[in-house]
Order: sequence, then C-alpha cells, then structure tokens
Amino acid sequence: MFDPYHKWLAIPPGQRPPTHYQLLGIAPTETDADVIEEAALQRTAHLRTYQIGPHAKECTRLLNEVAQAKIVLLNPEKRKAYDEELAQAANAGSMKATAMTPRRRRVVTIAAGVAVCATLAVAIALVMSGNPGDAKNPRPDGNAEQKPKSPEPRDIVWIDDELPEGAQLTKTTRIWHWGDAKTQPVLSGSYSLIASGSGHHARFFHGAASYLPIHAGDTLFAYAWLDPQNPPKSIMLQFYDGSRWDHRAYWGEDLCIAKGEADAPHHRHRGPLPPPGVWTLLEVSAEAVGFVPGMKINGWGLNQFDGTVYYDKMGMRTTALDAGILDDSPAPAKKGKKKK
Repeated sequence: MFDPYHKWLAIPPGQRPPTHYQLLGIAPTETDADVIEEAALQRTAHLRTYQIGPHAKECTRLLNEVAQAKIVLLNPEKRKAYDEELAQAANAGSMKATAMTPRRRRVVTIAAGVAVCATLAVAIALVMSGNPGDAKNPRPDGNAEQKPKSPEPRDIVWIDDELPEGAQLTKTTRIWHWGDAKTQPVLSGSYSLIASGSGHHARFFHGAASYLPIHAGDTLFAYAWLDPQNPPKSIMLQFYDGSRWDHRAYWGEDLCIAKGEADAPHHRHRGPLPPPGVWTLLEVSAEAVGFVPGMKINGWGLNQFDGTVYYDKMGMRTTALDAGILDDSPAPAKKGKKKK
C-alpha cells in the first residue's frame, strides 16, 4: 500500500498519524516563526511536484495537513493546546505499556465487574423511578444537551455584472462581453456574460486587487446557461493562485486545456454538461482543484469548446466565519491641500 508520508516526507511508517512537527520536518522545540514558515513553504513546494500523477488525491490531502500544521504552530494559543494533547497522548501510551502482574489483573477484573454491576443498578433505579434523565431528557437536570451548530455555508460573490477591481486581462483572452436582460438570460444583477465561438476559446483575467482567500471546505462556483440552439461540447472553469493557472474543472467532453491528461487538480472532470436552456450551478471543491487553506484566488478563467454559454454570479461558498473578499491594493496616497 502506498504511504505518501514515508515516500514523500520520510516519516517512519510506525508513526501515524504524524505530528505537525513531523509534517514540517522541524524539532518540537523550534519557536522561530521564520523557520516554521520556511519549512512549510519547502514542504508545500516539494509536495506540489506530485499533484499531477497517480497519487494526486494523497498529495492534496498532505498539502492540507501541512497548511493546517503551519497554522497551528504559528499560533501560540493553538500550539500550546496542541502540545498539551501530544503530552496527554504520550502519557496514556506509557501507562498502557506498563506490564500488570497477575494479581493486578485480578484486581482490575474484579473492579471492572463491580463497576458494571453498579452501572446496571443505577440504570434500573432510574427506569423504576421515572427519573427525567430518559430519552426525552437525556440529562438528569431535565435539559436536553445541545450540540453546537455547524456554521451555515454562505456565498461570497466575486464576479457579478463586472470584473473585480484591478482585474487585468491576459494577452490570449477574448473580450468579456456583458449584456442585459433585454438581449440575453440574466440570473443576478443587471448583466450576464456571453461567451460564443467555435473550437476552443477562453476568457481570463488575473491580478485583481481584491482576492478570495481559501479556507478548508470551500467550494468554487459559477452559474451557466447553455444555448439550446448552439450548445458547447465542453466548458471549463480555471483559477489563478497568484503564480499558476493549474487549477481547473471541466464538464462535458475533454476538449479544453490539458486535453487527454489524467483526472487531477489541474484537469478535474466534473461530469456531463448541464442541461441547456436553464441556469445551472457549476461547482467544485477548492481542494479538488489543488487549493489548500492559506492560498488565494486573484484570477478566473472561462474555457469553452464550441457553442454559446451565458455565465453569471461567480465566487466561493464557505463556512468560515471570517471569510470574505480581501483587498491587495496599496493604500491611497494622502492628497495635499490645494493652494488658493
């Protein structure tokens, strides 16, 4: 069985799951933030060389774990809590490893039997007395224990009616044509984007001043409306992380970028084309196309083969409480007072 921890990070097979320190290849006593940051960067760069290949899923998983390790070890409070967990686990392991004498085994066995009998006696007494700690009120005080609710996912719309501020069109892009509801289908706002052509054609932008920060569990999305009279054979969403465009998901035939290559983060197949004549949500998890927490998106691409498609309302779905569109643009210079 393939072990990526051993093959890629040289972590001994008997040490699973590996600690955050092992994932970054640093000593547990290392406290220099620059060293921790550099170790994470080196591990990430090394692992990315395996993103394209037969073990792409394992690679993405390890990239997520390295990103999480960096976050924990650079946060003093999180690191303290993590170190305490490691210490407790080590103490528990050493206690289990302590050999018991036959007499101790008999004592433990008798004690366990007494505990079981006591538990049964309490349970019978509760049933007979009609204690409120029943199925309707699982706690003795009569108050049902409430589990913390998971945050509800929310949409962060990045592209709607216009491109983000500071967006730069690439040299090979086609023009982004916007139209209103008088001329074409519109889902959100006042306009939608029309993409039409023969063969492979694409629209890209990068370098936006605002960007989408990636969190664990994020999903990237766009809405598409395929022309029933002139449907495409393939559509592909593509994302720019500030240095690479190797994050892609496509629907339909394999006719766009990286044609013929294996299913991987740079070429993720999401299934058949959506039905024509209706707005359909296209979505892919950020992890599936090679993103890990801490990365960002400041460029977006729409690839297509043949046909006409209308696009609208593009962005990210997340449960992160602090998620939002962040700004990379420099602060404006202060203006001096005009002379009279």
